[in-house]
Amino acid sequence: MSIADYFHKAATGPKSRRALLTPVGLLVFGSSLFVVIAGGLITDRALGLPKLFPGRLGLAVGGPFLVFGVLLCGWCVVRFWRAHGTPVPMNPPDVLITGGPY
Repeated sequence: MSIADYFHKAATGPKSRRALLTPVGLLVFGSSLFVVIAGGLITDRALGLPKLFPGRLGLAVGGPFLVFGVLLCGWCVVRFWRAHGTPVPMNPPDVLITGGPY
């Protein structure tokens, strides 16, 4: 059985199994995100790259992007919850979400 078959079986299986696997999928996604961010920071330090915007200027430039990203992520999660699902691929909603940021 391929990994695609496993994900399909998990996403289309009983609701109790999907609810049980949701935290696992969230943990895998969160870990992947952490590894990518940490890898980027480690690479920057290893190469000795200068900061693009040092100090408060960096916070002033990066802050709005961070806030926008968090708000967009929250909007997506709300759209999934209203459709009785989660953004985690192992517990998708029963209907295709086409509104909002999609």
